[in-house]
Formats: sequence, structure tokens, C-alpha cells
Amino acid sequence: MAPLRPFAGHGDFEAVPLGDGYCLLDRHTHAVALLNASGLAIAEAWLEGEAADAIAGVLDPPPSLTATATFAAVADLGAKLHDAGFRVAGPAGRTAGRPPESASEPSSGWRRRYALAPDRAVVLTCPDEPLARLLEAVLRPIEAPGDEPDAAEVSLTIGSGGFTIRRDGRPLAWDADLSDARRIAIQAVILALLGDERAGVLIHGSAVAIDGRGVVLAGATGSGKTTLAMLLAADGAEFLTDDMTPLGRDGRTLAAVPIAASVKDGSWAVLDAEFDELQGSRAVHRVGTRSVRYLDATRYRAAAPSQTAAAIVFPQYRPDGAPTTVRRLSPAEALQRLLATGTEIVARPRSVAPLVRLVETAPAHELSYSNGADAVQHVRALAGAS
Repeated sequence: MAPLRPFAGHGDFEAVPLGDGYCLLDRHTHAVALLNASGLAIAEAWLEGEAADAIAGVLDPPPSLTATATFAAVADLGAKLHDAGFRVAGPAGRTAGRPPESASEPSSGWRRRYALAPDRAVVLTCPDEPLARLLEAVLRPIEAPGDEPDAAEVSLTIGSGGFTIRRDGRPLAWDADLSDARRIAIQAVILALLGDERAGVLIHGSAVAIDGRGVVLAGATGSGKTTLAMLLAADGAEFLTDDMTPLGRDGRTLAAVPIAASVKDGSWAVLDAEFDELQGSRAVHRVGTRSVRYLDATRYRAAAPSQTAAAIVFPQYRPDGAPTTVRRLSPAEALQRLLATGTEIVARPRSVAPLVRLVETAPAHELSYSNGADAVQHVRALAGAS
């Protein structure tokens, strides 16, 4: 991968080469844009807050383009970047909420300890019984009871505006509803267990390993990611993780975090026949507007702590019986889909470089299917498995 193109003066923004263009990241708002070289030059001047004549100076307009049209083009790009979440450099150009000043203790005794390896553990505390039940169901496969010193603590408290989530006393989010608090707390536990190097990005998707090749199943909620991951596990694949797939800073390594698989109500009938564990887990949880049962996939978990990503698949389940179709995606299209469906850049300093490397080195495909067995064979082929 080509070296990063630095912005002059500060590190608020990052531009990473992608194909013939660049992927631009605002490290504060996490906004991302894909631009060609000319667009990046205009964006840099705009983001640096330079005067209009300096912005126009980055362009060499053709004779057919008047100065008025040039200024209009610059203004239009600036407006689009602003609408996308980019802010002109400097504190005055950004807005931020105010974290709670006090760190009140949880009001109940719910406390669990989690670990992936003997040398690093996290203690999670939560005062709210419904939220605690959700967290316990998701994280039960990595629960590790013990009293020895722990490396980190993730705590939740309740205030008038909602939940506050802290890691080692530092606020991560506040005024969160139950659904967001669940997601952020699970993220915090995963990041504390793995560290920034092993979790530079959390991909919204599941991951399996097929004959030693890591496969990311990414996409929007309800697209069939978990269902396909578990069908692959039943076919012999190793289960890496569900819903939040950690991608290392190298952009190639997928960490194994075998939390419980979140099976939506539309997939219960499909997976009941394959998994006795799901049949035995009749507890139904509400996550947002969905009904969910959690499948402990421990017996399918990967033996190795990580795998190298070999393929990215964006599944889309279709209940209409249509034949399976596969379409190759460009790296830029794959990156856009990942970011549009909930993938988050989490390590500090924040960088989009791991995602760029992933889409450049792991071929991405869209997979539309109605037959699970057929989809499994297509994914195995896309992973290059025997």
C-alpha cells in the first residue's frame, strides 16, 4: 500500500491511497469520503480553513471553466463534506457533548469477569437488570470467573438521560439508550481484551475460518450474516465471532472472539434443525425492534486466536426462492458498504488504513441467496477452500 498522504499542519485528517483516489478520514467525527487527487487537494484547502483565493489556487481550471464555476465547484465539495460530517480544522469547527462529571457506582451487584487469555481479563458491572441479562447472554461463552487482579474494568451507570459507559473510569458514551449501551459495552469489553493492535477496527459482521482462511460476512442488520456463519460452522468452518469482528491494525488479521451468535427470529426455523444448542436456549431477548435468541457456538470455535482475512462476503438472504447470485465488488465499493453498515474505526489514533488494506487484499463479493446449502458452497469457493 502506498504511504499516507499527510495533511500539512496537524493530524486531524488522514488520507489513504485507494486505487486511483484517496480515502479521507476526519479522526474526530469519523466521517469518511472517497476523492480523486483533485478533490483531495480542494478538500485539504477547505478543511484547513484557507481563504477562497488559496482554495482556488489548488486548481488549474481548463479554459472552458470560468473562475465563477471554479469557486462554485469548491463550495459544492465543501458543502458535501460538511454534510457528511467533516469539519473545518480547529476546536471551533467541531461540536462535542459534555461527559458526566461524576462517576457514580453501579447500584446493583451484577458483575462478571471475561477473558480470552489467562494474562488479560475485564470486569463488567451493570446496574440495570434487563441490560445485564442481554450482556450476560452475549458474553457468556468468554466468561472467566476468578478473583485475581484484572487488567480493566467496564462499568455502566444510569442517569436521567440514559446509560453512561466507562472504561477504567473514563467515559466512553453517555445518555445512551439500552440498545446503544449494549453495543458500546460489548465493544469496550472486546477492545479491553484485545488492545488497539488487534482491534483497530470493529467490522459489523460475523467471521469464520474455512481451511485456515478467514472469511468476513459483513452487511446491514438482518441481511443473514449470522445465519450464514452458523450454517458454515455446521458445515465444518471454525467460528471466529459474531456481529463485531475485530480487524487488526495490519488490515489482515481477524481476531477470534467467540461471543454468542445473535440469531434473529426470522432464522430460528432455519437453524433449529442444525443446532441443538439453539433448541435448548429458549430465552428470547429484545434488541431494539428484534427478537433474538443467543447461540453458544463454543464447540465450533477456532483453535487459533486469529486468522488472516482471505475474503469478504456481503450476504443478502432472499426468501423468494430466487437462485444464488454472486457479484464481485471493487475495493472502493466494498469499503463504502463496510462503513455504511456499521463498521467502526475504534483504535487510537483512529485510522482508516486497516480497512483500506483489507479491501485491497481480500476480494469482496455480494452474495444473494435463498438456499442456505447453496450459499455455503459459494462461500467456500470464494474463500478458495478445497
